[in-house]
Amino acid sequence: MTTRRVTATATNAHGYVTQLINPDEPWSPRAAGEAILDIELGQYSYFVNWPDRRTQVLALDDAGGTYLYTRYGDEEHNGLLDL
Repeated sequence: MTTRRVTATATNAHGYVTQLINPDEPWSPRAAGEAILDIELGQYSYFVNWPDRRTQVLALDDAGGTYLYTRYGDEEHNGLLDL
């Protein structure tokens, strides 16, 4: 599986991540729906390099559907919103 580094995200008015971004990569920006499929099918994995560690981007399910998430800091907080 190929890994892709995420350095920024785009979000909608509801705070959901709509794109994974790394301006130095030809795959970027990647729509959230496409990234979710990449992860679920095992084609690509996405990660974020923080100053003190690396976290994997996950595709998680809730009542509203599947969304992109990474844990950094508070366990309840989606670290992707900090990029």
